[in-house]
Amino acid sequence: PQPLLATQEAPSPTEEDDLSRALVEEENYLALYARISSLLSPYENRVWWLYLSGRTAKEIGDMIGRDEKSVQNAVYRIRQKLRRELPSP
Repeated sequence: PQPLLATQEAPSPTEEDDLSRALVEEENYLALYARISSLLSPYENRVWWLYLSGRTAKEIGDMIGRDEKSVQNAVYRIRQKLRRELPSP
């Protein structure tokens, strides 16, 4: 930790707990992101992250030059793969 300046106050225990919790959550998110990315093909990764951002299958298909049904099938396969490979919460 950096030394405190004369005008700074030490964080309260609650602030430290909140910061620690936020760092752990970020590390968990990054680990999950890396795990999902490693499980999926490049096409599946592209579809999945666009799908999670709220895009519809039609919008994704238009963006990547695939038809809507291809994207729907990819989302189905991805969900099956993630259910099989990732632990349940």
